Amino acid sequence: MATPAVETIRNGRDWAWLPELILDSVLQNLVSLQDYLQFSSVCKPWHAAAESQKRRRIATSPQNQAPLLMVPTKDRSHLRRGLYSATARNRLLETTLPVPWHRRCCGSSHGWLAFLEEEDRVTLYNPFTQARISLPTISGTSHLRDEADDHFHLYTNFAKKIVLSADPSTHGHDYVVAALINYPVYRTLAVIRPGRDDKRWTLFSTWTNYTGPEELSTDLIFHQGWIYATAYRGMLARANVEGVGTRGYVPVLEMVVPQWSEIYEISKPSYLVESSSGDELLMVVRCLEERDHEFSFVTADVKVFKLVRAAGASCCHYYVEVEDLNGDAVFIGDSYSVAVPAAEFQGCEADTVYFSDDYVEVKPHYFHLGPHDIGKFNVKERKFGTHFYVADPAQNRGMPPPIWVFPTLMKQ
Repeated sequence: MATPAVETIRNGRDWAWLPELILDSVLQNLVSLQDYLQFSSVCKPWHAAAESQKRRRIATSPQNQAPLLMVPTKDRSHLRRGLYSATARNRLLETTLPVPWHRRCCGSSHGWLAFLEEEDRVTLYNPFTQARISLPTISGTSHLRDEADDHFHLYTNFAKKIVLSADPSTHGHDYVVAALINYPVYRTLAVIRPGRDDKRWTLFSTWTNYTGPEELSTDLIFHQGWIYATAYRGMLARANVEGVGTRGYVPVLEMVVPQWSEIYEISKPSYLVESSSGDELLMVVRCLEERDHEFSFVTADVKVFKLVRAAGASCCHYYVEVEDLNGDAVFIGDSYSVAVPAAEFQGCEADTVYFSDDYVEVKPHYFHLGPHDIGKFNVKERKFGTHFYVADPAQNRGMPPPIWVFPTLMKQ
């Protein structure tokens, strides 16, 4: 004799009240963000079942899919942005996110976007849950604002990049926010730990074991208890973040790799990324080439270097170039650079760097060209792959550049 639930299915009635065990069985076979969103939008019981399943999966496997590229929508909406998968078969997802176009993201970490608001206040925003976290003004930087045309002013890099050490949704208040800012004429580091009732940002203005141009460069990352930042002409600097938000914390930057200008030019954007195993720190360098239009640059080559730690001398570490990524796929751009084991993500190419266009500050003609330097490069084979996303100039002109974002569906 059929159970009431089975009889309901046969008669096509009241799918909303399928037993939770059956719904859970279906959800266990859903992998993509798109599937989850469609499932949870059917009705309230299905939404509740999806939320319960997502919480369990995120807790046990926080990185359950590769990053997605947040791009302009087909209709050029100023209120929403689309999602594009560099690895899935159906690449442009039907899902759109409520993210306005008028401000460029200063960073993307663990599914959260960072925006620099009026008076240099920072807002963290999760476009998947629409949760917001307001942070204090980055003190001492308001006088740096340019008086240039407002339209271009929104895209300048007063805060070059803002990153988080962990997901606030899963780590409560135990996370640190770090920002590369221009202060006063060079780029330096600012940090804050909101969960410790930190009321102000801490600025780094002191270096140890180094005298020279005290300028940080294009990227920063949290790695094994430290925050690392690229610095002048290939240098690498770091700071211990354990004491951030505590009384008596001394903000000091330490040089760990000296200049290596013989193989590094200041015009080459560099990105720091932790290997998927967490054991290695890599620097990815994009070699740019000017094409067609003045100040229109495209990536002509990609080089990857591994940090080698010298025993007993913290300032004498060095880089060696690597020929592969140990099966990882790396995603770089305005976002927090990440590496994932390609074998665990369908459609993801091993030993490949996926990059998005993020250096708009050197492009006076950016609004005419739109973001166009987007592609992938196989480090092992030393060749570019087919472009996974081709920006339509008519669609993307004047819009913020695409940015990688990790799908996080867990509500606070």
